[in-house]
Amino acid sequence: INPKLDKVVCDICFTKDINLTTISPNDTSDSRFNAMADRFHTQILPRIHNNVESLSVQASLLQRILHSNNYPNLHKLTLLNLEMNMAFHIFNKKSLFIRTYKHQISHLTMTITDISCKKSKEITIGQTYVAIFSWLSNLQYLDLDGIDGNLYSRRLLSGLSPTRCYSSTVAHLRIRIHNFDDCLCLLDGRLHQLHTLIVKLDYVRYSRIIINNEDTLLKLKCFSLYINRPTVDFDNKVVPLLRRLSNMEKLTLSFRVRRRNSFIDGIYLSNEISKYMSHLHTFLFDIVSDDTTINVHPKPSSDDIRHTLIEGGYYADCYVDYYTNDIGRCHIYSLPFTIERINYLTSRFPGGIFLHSHIIEDEDLGRLISKIAAIIMYAFIGITTLVTVGVDTKSLLAGIVITGFTIGFALKEVATNFISGIFLVINKPFI
Repeated sequence: INPKLDKVVCDICFTKDINLTTISPNDTSDSRFNAMADRFHTQILPRIHNNVESLSVQASLLQRILHSNNYPNLHKLTLLNLEMNMAFHIFNKKSLFIRTYKHQISHLTMTITDISCKKSKEITIGQTYVAIFSWLSNLQYLDLDGIDGNLYSRRLLSGLSPTRCYSSTVAHLRIRIHNFDDCLCLLDGRLHQLHTLIVKLDYVRYSRIIINNEDTLLKLKCFSLYINRPTVDFDNKVVPLLRRLSNMEKLTLSFRVRRRNSFIDGIYLSNEISKYMSHLHTFLFDIVSDDTTINVHPKPSSDDIRHTLIEGGYYADCYVDYYTNDIGRCHIYSLPFTIERINYLTSRFPGGIFLHSHIIEDEDLGRLISKIAAIIMYAFIGITTLVTVGVDTKSLLAGIVITGFTIGFALKEVATNFISGIFLVINKPFI
């Protein structure tokens, strides 16, 4: 049996893709795990190292794996839970990894997990990004991600030389960066093979960077832009860039704008963005217009905004809230909703079909559910107390039921919205 199993284990069909990501980072300090890992490195890897084409691994194990053998056919690497001190040792021109694999790696996926507010770590992240672009000369697919809950405080790509970018072959790039300047830096012509760009950034602010090279913009077919913080500069900074992406086929936008004089609706999407992209066939969006001053009368309702989306040919939904007579909030989102995260929801959220999404914030709905839960709890305690002291509660319960049905029919729309929110929060149709 052992020889047959041994033959199966060493078969290239089973060993060309090695996935060790299921190992917890905490396991690497366990003595039993280390014993097994030593046997894997000394007895198995030497026999299969020529077969390995793809390696997915917890970053803490990479150095041990690299030092045990050479992998001449390795071209795809996934690193999870990369710590900054390790990134500094892996991605520099004198490291074993760069010296051995800088012309070999074509696909790199990396997740950074220990981001903090310390500037030294942000400097290291920036240096890591720059090193990857500078030294990996055959990259075609690059995915650099971090934790969304942590915000950067500085540009990460300011050290990237416009004349020294060996990774010009990158065609697909997904990256977490600080601000819009970093995004423009990626589109200035140095990545001249780029056709897919997925950007998560923290801020859109005033920028002095001007893109004069149109080649990269015209080659871009797929662009996704996720902006973490609310912005007042979307119209004068982001929209001019979008209008230059004339060959765009798939566009994804997720952002919050503030202090506009009108809501972003279907008319805006068509007139300011879509009409400049004649090849566009997929447009996904999750857009919130917040703190918007509305001076027109009558004020736009949810039905009014929904009508503009329908007229524009967008399969989407929306809802509108007014904080005061003149200040409002409008949330429009495409359906079915497939974007990774949705901007925070209020109690007027009408529901919809949501796939693989997280709620970024859920302020009003969460407060509403808490209040309802508190009312139910106090009612239960009160009825239990009355039963304990011998009071007949049948008539009281009958009255509550009748009142509930009456209110339910009278406020059917509100109840529908609330139930939609309940299902979103409790059933979790998200990843």
